[in-house]
Amino acid sequence: MKAIIFGSIGSVIETSELQRDAFNTAFEQHGLNWNWSQPEYQAMLLSSGGKNRIASFAKSLGQIVDTARLHQTKSAIFLESLRASPMRPRPGVIQLFENAKARGMKVGFATTTEHSTVSTLLSSLRSDSGIDFDVTTSRENGFSAKPSSHVFDHVLKELACNPRDAIAIEDNSDGLRSAKAARIWTVGFAGANVSVDDLKDADLIAVDNINDAIPSHLLDALSSNIFPLRTV
Repeated sequence: MKAIIFGSIGSVIETSELQRDAFNTAFEQHGLNWNWSQPEYQAMLLSSGGKNRIASFAKSLGQIVDTARLHQTKSAIFLESLRASPMRPRPGVIQLFENAKARGMKVGFATTTEHSTVSTLLSSLRSDSGIDFDVTTSRENGFSAKPSSHVFDHVLKELACNPRDAIAIEDNSDGLRSAKAARIWTVGFAGANVSVDDLKDADLIAVDNINDAIPSHLLDALSSNIFPLRTV
């Protein structure tokens, strides 16, 4: 089975600034004099995990905070913002989904984000854009955090797909390493807070539109079992 696997919410919709704003609002609500600037947040995105970012930042300041409670507040704020904001897929995502489906390919979503966030996103995409993934995951599935290959291994198994017959789309370095650990060919999708340099480990990189990196002829090659690109 040939497949496209989106590996993070940020590879489907642009949420980076909503996330940063949610962190800063949570800090304010908890009485912390913290405010992550965009450059600071961009540097933090090189590693996965909001809780890890909070803990590392507190350690750098020599402060002790309730990391879990802070992250819980941040997640609730982000989810509310997500529900209140138009969820427009990133450029080219709808076209790529439709092109893949037209070729009989499966489309998966390999994320370790909270179930409530994933559920909200999926419902919106299904009703507004007609995007309905064949397999989805969330944090509640209990997968090891990226860059472990655990979540990608699971999605490949559910799709009955060989790693060499899939393409993974990621918007962060840990996600790319996770997909590569699962031996999947990768496309990095640069975004508001993720530069091309941050995605240097990807096999291909898309900047403005995902179809610039995965055009129709590449899908034809993959779906016809003549995928011409190198394996990882």
